[in-house]
Amino acid sequence: MKNFIASLFLLTTSILSFGAQEPTNENDTNEVSAVVVEEISAIDLTFGYKNRKDSLTLELQEDGKLTISWSGISNGAKYIAFKYSKRGTKEWKTVSAPVSDSSLSVSGIIENQIFKYYLGSGSGKNDLTFNEDPAYFNSFSETIFKSNQAKGKEESAAITWGIKRDLLNEIVDLSPGLLCRKVQY
Repeated sequence: MKNFIASLFLLTTSILSFGAQEPTNENDTNEVSAVVVEEISAIDLTFGYKNRKDSLTLELQEDGKLTISWSGISNGAKYIAFKYSKRGTKEWKTVSAPVSDSSLSVSGIIENQIFKYYLGSGSGKNDLTFNEDPAYFNSFSETIFKSNQAKGKEESAAITWGIKRDLLNEIVDLSPGLLCRKVQY
């Protein structure tokens, strides 16, 4: 029985090893060249948002100015660009400036929104290359907090503040660790 199993094993392996093989030609080479796209990064990149104020009442308006600042760019390009869109929409806008300017401003940005953007660079305004991976910035202002005032007794006051639930969910989706910090005593 042992000889039968050994013979069967030997026969099976010999049949499989002599299967059809593709003939090879030593002169054939299949070289694959990969296109390497360098990831663009801005040095000391910061985003700042400030609401527009009504000139007569000084009340905050629902739009404002976004200021983007940097101190340099990783690939030494002459222009820096930002292609951005409000999260969840397909309308893209692009702004660019010479890297030497170190900042640019965009007016008309609606407050308390999250934006997706792609960082780009190039030798000129019409020669821009953008990163493949998106990043995010926001236009949060102090108006993100809504007053949920509760009435207390005459001699006391109870004031609470909150953030709209759907906006809080978006923030947590993009930065889960932002609101969940470990507290040590």
